[in-house]
Amino acid sequence: MVEIEMAGKAVRQRRRDDPHPENQMGNTMPTTTVTYYVPIPATTRWLMLNFSTPLDPLADQMVRLFDTVAGTLHWT
Repeated sequence: MVEIEMAGKAVRQRRRDDPHPENQMGNTMPTTTVTYYVPIPATTRWLMLNFSTPLDPLADQMVRLFDTVAGTLHWT
């Protein structure tokens, strides 16, 4: 569970998937994925923000970028 400053609590999941040549269309590097599940206020629905990168050497930097983008979410 994480807190998005202007949007409230969210569930954040980070995973790293090793490549499967038959599914990766030529990608030989692991893919890092970050998913946010954010409840939409006054509803029973959820917003899902999904980011991924096949740039394994830059995965940590890309995840920081994804976290920054997700942190801009706000409800009006």
